[in-house]
Amino acid sequence: MFIQFKRKRLCCGMKKWLFFTLISLVLVLSACSDDADKKASAEGDVNLRIGYTSVYSMLGVAVEEGFLEEEFKDDNVDIEYVQFLSGPPLTEAIAGGHLDFGQIGSQPAVQAVANGVGLSVVGVYASGEKGLGLVVPENSSIQSVEQIKGKKIGVTVGSLGHRLLNEYLKEYNLQPSDIELINLQPADLKNALAQGDIDAAVLYEPWISTAELEKAGKQISSAEGLFNDYAYYVASNEFADAHPEILERLLAVLHKAEEWSKEHPAETIDDLNAFFGTQKEILELAVPRKEYDIELTEGAIEALQETINDLLESKVIRQKVELDEILRSEFLENALKEE
Repeated sequence: MFIQFKRKRLCCGMKKWLFFTLISLVLVLSACSDDADKKASAEGDVNLRIGYTSVYSMLGVAVEEGFLEEEFKDDNVDIEYVQFLSGPPLTEAIAGGHLDFGQIGSQPAVQAVANGVGLSVVGVYASGEKGLGLVVPENSSIQSVEQIKGKKIGVTVGSLGHRLLNEYLKEYNLQPSDIELINLQPADLKNALAQGDIDAAVLYEPWISTAELEKAGKQISSAEGLFNDYAYYVASNEFADAHPEILERLLAVLHKAEEWSKEHPAETIDDLNAFFGTQKEILELAVPRKEYDIELTEGAIEALQETINDLLESKVIRQKVELDEILRSEFLENALKEE
C-alpha cells in the first residue's frame, strides 16, 4: 500500500533570483523527473493532482472526514492538493500538464476548452443564483445595477463574475465602454471595495459573505433572473483517458461527501474551515446560499450550453465550443452506478 496526501498553495510574485534559480533546477532535474515518472508507471503508482480555489466544495469534507484516504488506502495513489487564486490559473495548470482534476466556474471551463485546453466537465460541485452578485461599499449611493454607468467596476476577468457582469450590461442596455473595468483577484476586489478604490465589484461566495462580515461591502443584486450559476468539477483529458477508474472512484467519494454533509451541517462547516481556511462565520453565511449536487442534470447541461452561447455572443470566445467537446458524463454515470 502506498498513499500520500500533500497540500500546497500556489503563490504570486516570486523574486527574480528565485525565479531563475527555479528555472535552473527545472532544467537540471527534468531528466530525473522523466526517470521517476517511468519508474512510478512501472510500479503502478498513480499521481492524482487536485486543484481547488477559495470557493468551497465538498472536496473539503471528503478530505477532512477521511473518505478519500479510505477509498484509496489499498492503492498506489499519490494525491496532492494545490490551491489557486481563481479558476483561470487552475485551467492554466491543467493546460501545462501540472494538474489532473479541479473545480471551476462555467466561464473558465468554456474559455479553456475554446483555447484548446484538454479538459472536460465531469460533474457539478455547486449551483445557485444567490451565491454571486454586485457588491458595493457600505456607504455607497449605488442602489441598483443601472447606476454602475460611468463607475469603476471590479471583476476577476475570465471568472464567473465576469460572465455576470456581461449579463448585467446586456440586461440594462449598457455597453462595456459605459464602465471602467478593473481586473483584480477576489481578495483584492474585497480590499478595493473597503478602501474605496472601486465603486462596485462583481463577486461570488465566499467573498460576498467575507465583504459583508468585514463591513467592506454589501450585496445589492444577484444572478437571479439572469442565470443559474453552476460550477463544475473538471478533469484533464489525459488523466481521464489514462485512469478512468480512479476518476470514477474520486467522483463517487465526492458524491458520498455531499450526502454526508446534508446530515451533518455543523461538522461540514468545521471541515470546510479546516480545508479551505475560510472563517466559520463566513461559511455559516455563505454555505446555505448554494446547493451541492454532483449530478449532471438537465439544468446543469443547459447552463453549460448557455455559458457557451453567452461567451460567444459577447465575443469573449471566438470559436464555438460543442457540448461533446467539453462534457464527459460517462465517468459520473459509472461512479453513481457502482454505489
